[in-house]
Amino acid sequence: MQAPIIPSFFKIPKSKIFDYKPRHYDKRKEALEQLKNKGKRTKGLFFNRKIKQSIAGNRSKRIIFIIIALLLLVYLILS
Repeated sequence: MQAPIIPSFFKIPKSKIFDYKPRHYDKRKEALEQLKNKGKRTKGLFFNRKIKQSIAGNRSKRIIFIIIALLLLVYLILS
């Protein structure tokens, strides 16, 4: 059976955790990771550029369509 917990005004310090992470440098693995990251960055740049161009084209078409629709609406109201 467990003893009941009594509320206290004093803060009881908890045990400190020792978090040791050993480090090991592997030159070959580091070079391989850099090549992978470089490949991912260049692959993404070309893909993003194409997407940005298509979005910009769609945006300009949409703005032109809205302007034409508003001009027609104003013409109908004034006539």
